[in-house]
Amino acid sequence: MREIQTDGHRAVQLSRNKGICTLKNGSKIESFSVGTMRGIRAKIVVIDESPEVKADDLDAVIAPVKNTKRDICHQRNMTDYPSKTVSITSACLKSNYFYSMFMQALRDFAHGSLTTFACALDYRSAARVGITDMEFFRKEQKKMPEAKFAMEYGSIFVGAEAGSTFPYNLTESCRTLRQVEYAQPTGSTSDYVMGVDLATSSVREADNAVICVIKLVEMENGLFLKK
Repeated sequence: MREIQTDGHRAVQLSRNKGICTLKNGSKIESFSVGTMRGIRAKIVVIDESPEVKADDLDAVIAPVKNTKRDICHQRNMTDYPSKTVSITSACLKSNYFYSMFMQALRDFAHGSLTTFACALDYRSAARVGITDMEFFRKEQKKMPEAKFAMEYGSIFVGAEAGSTFPYNLTESCRTLRQVEYAQPTGSTSDYVMGVDLATSSVREADNAVICVIKLVEMENGLFLKK
């Protein structure tokens, strides 16, 4: 708190899409929603819940934010340190672009890169240092699906649900959701497959019933799935 510049104002200024903490040396820690970052400048960008950020926004929004020198380096002709991006998240499906980025960073790190770092810590790390009691994770493991627990707390990138016939990284790459059909088009010759998972539990926290319709469209090179 001794390092925070208040100038009679609140130490941290918050709005719906932005938060600012100014330090006495003029540095700032700012938080933004991705859509409000355009036009700002920063040397270190920390992206929370990285898989939720669109891949295009990394180049169109976040990359330009880091493409600048700090004022003091520009004014005094000093060499600035390289800009950095820190991505933080629970694990996600292997079909998400973040998985490919993480694996590339891990390979670069393993090959001796001095500008790349990657690590994955599971729930045991939190329990070991006392952040969370192990009993909490035992309860979560009992009530959560195996794949969800593995991603959320195990830092495991999942490619398939336990016992599933088709892995996520196969079906996700075949899905097209740009034009969702709410009814079968007139004259359609495609095959439709419906899967129904009825929820019979009366517990409020239980899963909902799910109906999934898969449209099989024949292409020149085989079949692709449109969900």
